Amino acid sequence: MAALLLLGLVGTLLAAVFAGGRAGGATAAPNAMRVEERTMWTRTDDVFAARVRLPPGHGEGELFVSVRGALAVGDDPTGADLPDEVAALEPIPVAAATEAVVVRIPVSGTSGERGPNPAATSGEQGPNPAATSGERGPNPAATSGEQGPNPAATSGEQDPEGAGGIALDPGVYPIVLDWVPRTQLQVHAPVVTHLVHLPAANLVPRPLAIVLTLDADVTWNEGLLVIDDADRFDAALRVLSAYPDTPVVLDAPAAVLAALDGPGVSPGSATLVADLVERAEIANQGFVRLPAGSWVRASLHQTVVDQFAAGEVALTEIAGRPPLGTLQITGPTDGLEILTWHAARGTKAVVVDAERLAVRTDRDDASDEVGTGGASGRSPARRDSARPDGKSTTESANTESTHSWSAAPYTPVVVAGVEPPIVAMPAIDAARVGTGTEAIARLLAELSIAALEPGAPRPEPVIFRVDADDDASVENLAALLAALAEPGAVAAGGADQLIGALSFPGTLATAELRPAVGSEPADEARTVASIQADVASFASAAGANDPASIQLGRLALLSATASPAERQSLAATARASVLENLDGLELAEPGLITVTSHRADLPVTVRNGSRFDLDVRVGIRGEDVARTGSAPLVVQIAAGETKDMGVPVELRRSGTIEAELYLETPDGRIRLEQRTVRLRSTAISGLGVLLSVAALAFLALWWARSVRNRRRAATHALASTLEEGPAPPTIADSSTVPPRDRTFAEPVP
Repeated sequence: MAALLLLGLVGTLLAAVFAGGRAGGATAAPNAMRVEERTMWTRTDDVFAARVRLPPGHGEGELFVSVRGALAVGDDPTGADLPDEVAALEPIPVAAATEAVVVRIPVSGTSGERGPNPAATSGEQGPNPAATSGERGPNPAATSGEQGPNPAATSGEQDPEGAGGIALDPGVYPIVLDWVPRTQLQVHAPVVTHLVHLPAANLVPRPLAIVLTLDADVTWNEGLLVIDDADRFDAALRVLSAYPDTPVVLDAPAAVLAALDGPGVSPGSATLVADLVERAEIANQGFVRLPAGSWVRASLHQTVVDQFAAGEVALTEIAGRPPLGTLQITGPTDGLEILTWHAARGTKAVVVDAERLAVRTDRDDASDEVGTGGASGRSPARRDSARPDGKSTTESANTESTHSWSAAPYTPVVVAGVEPPIVAMPAIDAARVGTGTEAIARLLAELSIAALEPGAPRPEPVIFRVDADDDASVENLAALLAALAEPGAVAAGGADQLIGALSFPGTLATAELRPAVGSEPADEARTVASIQADVASFASAAGANDPASIQLGRLALLSATASPAERQSLAATARASVLENLDGLELAEPGLITVTSHRADLPVTVRNGSRFDLDVRVGIRGEDVARTGSAPLVVQIAAGETKDMGVPVELRRSGTIEAELYLETPDGRIRLEQRTVRLRSTAISGLGVLLSVAALAFLALWWARSVRNRRRAATHALASTLEEGPAPPTIADSSTVPPRDRTFAEPVP
């Protein structure tokens, strides 16, 4: 028995020594003490209250409550190096059956002096002077004697009443809670919570924008965009609906919102989504959440441009107003190319994961992450100090090139290498701050330090990101909205307020953006390009604004993020739908067509048996025939119309010619109909005409020359005769000359 008593005494002493020597700051171990509820903001004459859940099976013991001095920018609010103790409550005895204790600390204001314990001596911020050195004395603000349970408390809880008040200046004060069992060797880590005391007036809250992300796999089902378990976001949307006046930025691809507006969604879910779309500021997104950085690095810029263009159109149609242009939510693979593109389109700030931002230290071989700070898990410290002229300067918080934690772990930075300049805002989420009411209260206390420290520059705005499909995020959202419902040092704001509160250009640090490495979308790109080409071909025929074109366009956009098997299925669906929609175009059988010249209008009859008004391109192809004119011949044919037209052609020879007459989409990608036509040309060919003309010309020339030569010869003979005179008489042969009358005439008298 003596050994057991000695063992218990040693355990108690060890626990007391360990509790007295710890400054607090370690996270409570599993099944350890934790803070379940607490007052977020206090003002003069308020009472800070926190419900502390004790470890299971704790036995009897005491709860020690210590108030530390106000935190300054650069202090770690939960680390081991907390400010000195300024006040301590009287230890609270706890029975073995008690499950939770409500700690109450009345607060009163001061006349401007920061030393909050009115009982402390001048220049000293120690515990109550009644306590001896190294011993926790009771706080004069606490009641004397035993603190019994409050009748209003539930069974198994103690709710000690406080009296008077601790005088505090505005600021953030760590409250260290130490549970010390009386008879057990087990030592529990102390828990640190925070009392945030606000000024009576002239408070400028730090802006915090809530970004709600809706994301899910969207599939294609008989022409409709579908989400499995469409009510998965209902819990988050119900939480938001309880705070209708709180600004919220909605981050959702257009495909998700379009699917949530479909016929397969329950009326309750559809109403919650509609209310959210009506109240929220909608961030611009692609039609699907594409890994844009990977696609750009694969030289697929146009796909990214098409996605965002289609997303903007769809979001505008869904919400009835254009999406935000100044704030952009980036993806993990987005690099400088994407940010430069956003900046050129008017984006002022982008939301990024903190791990992707690295600020160079003053050591050449080191860099630190925004929001992680190496082993400390915090961001690089940049302490802003006020100058006498009222301006602010930025100086290193540590001259040895190491980064202490900053009270603004999610401070925006300017992204290096982007023109025009753009600000990156590290996102706060459940993965970084933990889950639950106390995690959110601790975050808000940390963010309040810069807002409440006297003389500190205006704190930068921050982003809190919530995944609506994650239970931990939804729990944090509920805690955050409840805390921000009451005015405090941090206030919810919209995107415009957020952008307006940035110190830009100003004292923001510059950071490098490190995109995550994504797989090269080579195979995806080829299939997506084929689907997009088929859809674009149909749109060139039916019109880009036709409902069928819009529907098929969404299918093409959706294929960019589908699995390989789904993508191949979508490709087959797209081609089959295009061909089915264009089916019904017919070319009439022309028979034998006779033409009498080498250039003629070929008579063609086309019937449109589809349900669309279509633009089609008419063409003819053959060895001895070609269509005249350089521009494509595109004609519009209404649904059900039969149209006669003339196709101008040129025949290269006479006789019977065969050619192929066809119809295709205006871009020439899809052949819609074709027929073989027979042409009979009775026209003389150009070469025959040329030879005939040449022969006639030759004959004419020969005949002319012959006539001219004969005439010359005759003229020459006549001229020669005239020059020589009459020819001498000749004696004819008597045998040939007839006898003449030889009677002589009588002489004349």
